[in-house]
Amino acid sequence: MLCKNYEQLGHFEKIVYIGELLHACQSDNDFFNMGKTIIESAKKCGIFEGVVILPDVEKLKKEQDAENN
Repeated sequence: MLCKNYEQLGHFEKIVYIGELLHACQSDNDFFNMGKTIIESAKKCGIFEGVVILPDVEKLKKEQDAENN
């Protein structure tokens, strides 16, 4: 479920928000680490429960890991 603040953004504003967040995290080590902290905190809060990010990629990664072991 989307949070109210994000949901209220317009389509273009959502694209800019995600783009700027990504650019900050990939362009600076401190911002990258802040992003990792956000992700870890969200996992602890249960935000990712039942959510699979890029499910096809996850399946391929598991298959590749199984082959390597």
